[in-house]
Amino acid sequence: MIDLVGWRWMFCPDRWFVLAAGLCATQAPESRNPDPPPVDVAGFTTFIAGLAFLSLGFVRLSTGGRPTPAFAVAAALLTTLTGGPDGDVAVRGGFRG
Repeated sequence: MIDLVGWRWMFCPDRWFVLAAGLCATQAPESRNPDPPPVDVAGFTTFIAGLAFLSLGFVRLSTGGRPTPAFAVAAALLTTLTGGPDGDVAVRGGFRG
C-alpha cells in the first residue's frame, strides 16, 4: 500500500477516527461533578516522577544492556499510587468512584 500511494497516505485513516471521536464528544451529556475534590498534587507529582524514572530505566537498559536502579525507583513510586485516603484505587484515569 505504501508503494502504491506513498507513506503520507498512511495517516489518512486516522482522520476518520478523530472525526468520530469529536462527534461523540460533542454529543455526550455534561457529567461534571458540581462539588469536585481538590487536585491531588502529590499524586500527580509521584506519578510523573515514576514515569520519568521508568523511561530513564528503559533508556539506560537499551544502552547498557542491564537493569538499572531507575526501575526500582519507578516501581517504588508507582506502587505508592494504589490507594487513597478512602481506600479507593487512585489510578483510574483521574476519577474516583
